[in-house]
Amino acid sequence: MKLMIEFVLKFFAIIPLRLNHFIGSLIGRYLYLTQSDSKKVVSKNIELCFPSLSCSEQQQLIKKSLIETGKGLSESGFIWFNSFENNAKYITKKIG
Repeated sequence: MKLMIEFVLKFFAIIPLRLNHFIGSLIGRYLYLTQSDSKKVVSKNIELCFPSLSCSEQQQLIKKSLIETGKGLSESGFIWFNSFENNAKYITKKIG
């Protein structure tokens, strides 16, 4: 199992960040379409934190949250196995 995790993380480390994010978003969409534990937790948290949102607005937020979770998961290998100098190229400053 450890070797498999290391392989996956190293795979994400060598592919371009744009492709990395695309695959991560697919992971998030999969989590949204299934009854994953992640979806259950995110759904309950959004229901508790944003009770004034309509059901469809909550569903949109759940989907966005899981997509970003998938991207974060796939970025882990990219960040862990690349140098600071390489990672720093992707940091941008947004104002406003």
